[in-house]
Amino acid sequence: VRAGYGFNNTAVFEMLEGETIEDLVHYAGGLKLEANSSSLRLVRFEDNNFNSYEINSDLYADYDLRNLDSIYAVKEKIGVVTITGNVKHPGKYSISSSDRLLDVIKRSGGYTKSAYPFAASLYRKSTQELESIFVERAYRNLITFIATNPGALNGSPSSGESLGYVLSEIRDYEPVGRVIAEFDIDYLEDNIQNNIYLNDNDTIHVPSYDSNIYVFGEVGNPGSVLFKEDISIQDYIEKSGGFTRFSSEESIFIVAPNGETKKVYVNGFKKFVAQDYEIYPGSVIYIPRHIGKIDGINFYSTVAPIFSSLALSIASLNSINN
Repeated sequence: VRAGYGFNNTAVFEMLEGETIEDLVHYAGGLKLEANSSSLRLVRFEDNNFNSYEINSDLYADYDLRNLDSIYAVKEKIGVVTITGNVKHPGKYSISSSDRLLDVIKRSGGYTKSAYPFAASLYRKSTQELESIFVERAYRNLITFIATNPGALNGSPSSGESLGYVLSEIRDYEPVGRVIAEFDIDYLEDNIQNNIYLNDNDTIHVPSYDSNIYVFGEVGNPGSVLFKEDISIQDYIEKSGGFTRFSSEESIFIVAPNGETKKVYVNGFKKFVAQDYEIYPGSVIYIPRHIGKIDGINFYSTVAPIFSSLALSIASLNSINN
């Protein structure tokens, strides 16, 4: 029987009757790192034809081999993932196409005592590219709107300022490519559907526990506020100097440490928060600038995703810095 591509020792082996694929793998010194161990390809001459079969790994010990059989492995795509922060062995790790997030976390030795898995981040180049496409499209759409609807700005001095502000925000926006992912080890072991596959050049960062809440945007004193369990969103905003006269009258954004973003609605002239939401240590509260209303376009709904992405970028960069 021939042990072909993927075996550590490629050769023709003399097999006894009743010996199996598992025996051949043992005789050939196992499979190479780049070989897909979940299945092997069997090529067998029968009925004057060469027939090919895919044999799953759970059948290796029971699948008897015949004279002149050939066994080959399928080459897996090999990539590299970087994991930094509060794991026992940070660094670069080789991955195959079958590796998931939990595999690399375990290879790195698991989390340290100071790790904050709820705030861990996964960054992916393809996601970053999609963010760039979205931002470029939004910028182009606004430019087109200005060029084709000059009358929409007439009679509203704030309209031009609002457009200028949003366009500058879009130009300055730097996509980070963060993927929302679950990092709790016990949960991932019990829920494989949330244990996502990794891609080549993915980056994982596990920050230390963060006891601050970050308030950015249109507040009197942007920055960090110490987390307390018994205070509300509005309390954090008041501790950051309160709303400015430029702050949005419609909504604010809350980004949890895991990257999930929620839109919180604001009511009333004094900008009373209509609902209260649970705030976790390390969260970001982002208050966008009020951009007004412009005839001919649902301006806020157009740029709200931009503000949400900006808030997520702030949270991602904060995670990296920690």
